Amino acid sequence: MRTRHLAGGTALSVLLATASLLGVTATPAAADAAPSATSSEAQPTLHALDDPAQAATTLTVNVPATAVPGAEVTITGTLGSAEPFAAGTEVTVTRTDPADTAGTPLGTAAVAEDGTFQLKDTPAAQGNNTYWVSYAGDATHAAAAATGTVTVARASTTLNVSAPETALPGAEVTISGSLGSTEDYAPGTTVAITRTDSHGGTGTPLGTATIGEHNIFQLKDTPAVQGDNTYTVSYAGDATHTAATAKRTVNVTRAATTLTVNAPATAKRATKLTVTGKLTAAAPFPAGTKVTVTRIDLTTPKGKSLGTKTVASNGTFSFTDTPYTGGNVTYSVHYSGDATHTAALGKDTVAVSRAATSVSIKTNHSTYSWGSTATVTGHLGKTGKSRVVSIYSKAADGTKKLVKTGTVNSSGDFKVSYKLYRNTTFWASFGGDFYSAPKSVSRSVGTRIKVSTSVARHYKTGKIGSTTYYWFHKNTDPVFTTSMSYYKNRKQRFELQVYYQGKWYSAGSEYFWLATNGKSAVQLEAPGESGIRARMRSTYVKGSSGDSVNTTTYGPWKYMYFTK
Repeated sequence: MRTRHLAGGTALSVLLATASLLGVTATPAAADAAPSATSSEAQPTLHALDDPAQAATTLTVNVPATAVPGAEVTITGTLGSAEPFAAGTEVTVTRTDPADTAGTPLGTAAVAEDGTFQLKDTPAAQGNNTYWVSYAGDATHAAAAATGTVTVARASTTLNVSAPETALPGAEVTISGSLGSTEDYAPGTTVAITRTDSHGGTGTPLGTATIGEHNIFQLKDTPAVQGDNTYTVSYAGDATHTAATAKRTVNVTRAATTLTVNAPATAKRATKLTVTGKLTAAAPFPAGTKVTVTRIDLTTPKGKSLGTKTVASNGTFSFTDTPYTGGNVTYSVHYSGDATHTAALGKDTVAVSRAATSVSIKTNHSTYSWGSTATVTGHLGKTGKSRVVSIYSKAADGTKKLVKTGTVNSSGDFKVSYKLYRNTTFWASFGGDFYSAPKSVSRSVGTRIKVSTSVARHYKTGKIGSTTYYWFHKNTDPVFTTSMSYYKNRKQRFELQVYYQGKWYSAGSEYFWLATNGKSAVQLEAPGESGIRARMRSTYVKGSSGDSVNTTTYGPWKYMYFTK
């Protein structure tokens, strides 16, 4: 029986109503409708019947969702109905693909007693291959059709590659990996390997590696160029597998070398000592590896070679030496490196004893006037070879600086002259030599300031006894102007005394700021009485006058006599 499309809803409704009276449930569908792209199993399809006496038929088709090119596909399905099918019932199968949209007949498949059927096919075209299965119907069964779609595509390939991150120059490198897929690989499948190094270019083909058990492959190579060497592994793919590429980079570099040197912290001059050391690297050192030793001291500041020392198999070395030069003696050990090891340098220093040195310093005075010149003498006792002394100075408000360096005379003395304006510390320093230890001694001297006072408003000067007085009228206020060496924030102390019954008594003191020109003028209130004798002076007091850069300095007394 043929199926046919009923035009118009009324005719279809009548036919469905008739089917319902016969006890059959039908779902209208086009006989050539394709299944959903997401399903590989067609839904049962019932058709409206030309002849209400025909029983409704269901047809299901089952195919795998995917297949690889060249793989055999099994199409199965079930033909169902309320009425049994006659022996020899068949379904017809046709395949359409992207290259053959008209379809290729695949023949028929016999329907078993239980309604199942099966047919095998090997689709040739990649993409969606749709199998159209149809049942033509008979006198008692309606026709039915269904489809199933298989997506034919090459299986995805995974390519895993491993290699060491680093390698030594000249060392053999193993590149290994594996191919992975849902489909088996043919025996003899290979991957191609290319090495690209820091010289650039398109790379050096290293040949192919054949996959073995578990699809594992391996290739060995000895990269010749230091730096990054990138190995590119490529699988070209085949009819059933996609291509794949993976890369790994090996940094070819010499092993980093460290060199440690251990010498005693101190040693006696002219006494044998032992120095040890060790070369360390990730790669072993070849037999006969040597290091070069240099000794640096006060006698040979540019270094003296002590020859080479052989390194033991564990990287250690040792040697002995007898230093005859005192002071810091440095042992410098150098390893020049080789094809697989970087160069390295190590040092250690020994403080070799020296004889104590006698150094002294003196000045021709302990306190000096402002701007006067001091004679500073440094004296040096017995030494090994050097007879050089340096004189340094540091003013109270300054920094230490070199005055002069020179050789002492036959008496061991070295003299310098130095002009003073501040309290100053001097040093005599001996730098030491191979026999004598360095030494420095100091001496501090004081420096007075300049101070003077002028008197105004007196009407004459005259002596009382042997002392000169400034004579003032009893109602005249004397003015005293003090000149003092200026320093920032400096003050002068104004001190007043009164003479009474043969003795001088303090009448008090007070500090007054100096102007930037170093002057300070003070007016003294007149006593209003005659016959009074008084005196004053201006003083710089270290610390109390606002600074401590000079030594306390007293100005001269100025004498006053008040008359009518």
